[in-house]
Amino acid sequence: MGWFDWLSRRRPRPDFERLIALCDIDANSQPRLQVPKEWLRRRISVASVVASFERERPVARWLGEWQRLVGDMQPTDELWEFSSPQDSWDALAGRAGYVVVRDGGVVNSIVTLES
Repeated sequence: MGWFDWLSRRRPRPDFERLIALCDIDANSQPRLQVPKEWLRRRISVASVVASFERERPVARWLGEWQRLVGDMQPTDELWEFSSPQDSWDALAGRAGYVVVRDGGVVNSIVTLES
């Protein structure tokens, strides 16, 4: 049995399988993470995130995603920070970012940090 055969028979780590299952494709064919409610950390205002741009310059690609995220928000929507569980970070599969919550459900997300 060659190295490739051995590698192809290995099962992916459960954390990695879970992250793959959570990925979705949006209308622009860009991967979008389906964030479970358990990952929500704290509600945050758009103004406080924009103020953080003064301290840290965002990457242009991320800034475009951010503008689309807040541009699609409705007046009753909430902005939340999220982070995947610690075991996903330990397995180098962690994700963090922002989500929009509408009527109690996550409707949009952007990933700003990956391990």
